[in-house]
Amino acid sequence: MKQFFIAAAATCLSMVCMAQESTPVQYNGWGVRVSADITMPGKWKTQNGEKVKMYKNGWGIAAGAVYNCPFGKNFYIEPGASLFYDTYEYDDLMLSTGDNPVTANPSVNKFGLRIPVVIGYRFVLLNRLEMSVFTGPELSYALSGKIKVKDEWNLGDDFPTDLFGKHGYRRADCRWRAGLGIYPDERWMISVSGAFGLVDQYKNDLSFHENMITVSVGYDF
Repeated sequence: MKQFFIAAAATCLSMVCMAQESTPVQYNGWGVRVSADITMPGKWKTQNGEKVKMYKNGWGIAAGAVYNCPFGKNFYIEPGASLFYDTYEYDDLMLSTGDNPVTANPSVNKFGLRIPVVIGYRFVLLNRLEMSVFTGPELSYALSGKIKVKDEWNLGDDFPTDLFGKHGYRRADCRWRAGLGIYPDERWMISVSGAFGLVDQYKNDLSFHENMITVSVGYDF
């Protein structure tokens, strides 16, 4: 994930340096966004610093609205709110069912609310292509969540499926997002961004963070 952000930052910086003096179109108002996520949970980190890979990458979707507020020369701030559904799986987790251990891939499923607030810079590249670079925090809160296992009936009654139990996940998270947007039309936009988790998602002695890469399509009214 770090390599992605370094490469993205270098690409964005080079594009801004190549930008022409042409003034891009700036909108002050509402827009809608629909996005697809690649969820990338990090490794478990123990108290002694050991890191263990426990998850596979997953996917997610989100839809919501933003409000674009231009300021300065080509800069803008864009708060928003969206509903999301994200899921990913454990990677060959060994589950104890008495005398017969079972290898399974339980899935982590979340539904909730995201509130991003990004600051961006919009520019024209090669005198024809409108683009933007943006970055900022993104708060999220899971309204519901569950761990699902295929053939759950075969695991016994003691298998925990509540994602937010006493020693489970936290509902709240804060990520830092950065990305690049392209405007093929004055009001349509396509963006690619990455977000890395800032908050430990476990309530127990282990720790891990949730990261993601997002492709988004939007329309500004």
